[in-house]
Amino acid sequence: MPDLRQTGRTVIYPRMIVDHRMQTDEWVQQAAQGSTFSSGEIKGMIASVAQQLALALAAGVSVKLEGLGTFSLRLGLSAESQRETTEKGTPRRNARSIRVKGVSFRPDKLFLQSINQYCRLERQSHTGKLIRCPYTAAERKQQALAYLTDHPVLTVSVYATLVQLNRTQAGKELKALAQDPESGIKCSGRGSHKLYIKQERASPSLTSCDDIGDRQDVGE
Repeated sequence: MPDLRQTGRTVIYPRMIVDHRMQTDEWVQQAAQGSTFSSGEIKGMIASVAQQLALALAAGVSVKLEGLGTFSLRLGLSAESQRETTEKGTPRRNARSIRVKGVSFRPDKLFLQSINQYCRLERQSHTGKLIRCPYTAAERKQQALAYLTDHPVLTVSVYATLVQLNRTQAGKELKALAQDPESGIKCSGRGSHKLYIKQERASPSLTSCDDIGDRQDVGE
């Protein structure tokens, strides 16, 4: 943070670097693996909790869920309304000009303790600059193929760690490799269950003339 108090010291605060946003389906799949509930049941619970929270907050109460935290509303003025002041003769705002602007969340102590229990932090560059991958695209491809030689499947998370990319870039790169018929890697599964496996090349003697013709057409 900049030295706002002019003390001659700049204070540094830690900040989490997030390189992947987990969507509902992915989160639900992980939650289902560690419980006796199905993915459909967990999705139903999420929808029910969201609806009941909306009803309770709209009624003007805060909601505390043990082990999670407390939810409460944040209010503000509509876009066309001017902020009210204490000066005499200035207009007063009525209830119609007030809108729900957001929801505040204060985490429960047990929730924070659980996060700290599972969290393993590593310090990155204090400059905040992007750390470039030390491998070229060709080297990353060879690393993926070498991994698949010894392992049956390759996931995005494993590939990201293997080649030192963030998860979003790793996912895009694996997808592009799977779409390239000459890469030697193909995709299996869908959505959060997507895996990457080694593509077995067909013997030239078993390749049909139609296949050869199709490949020539595509090449043209």
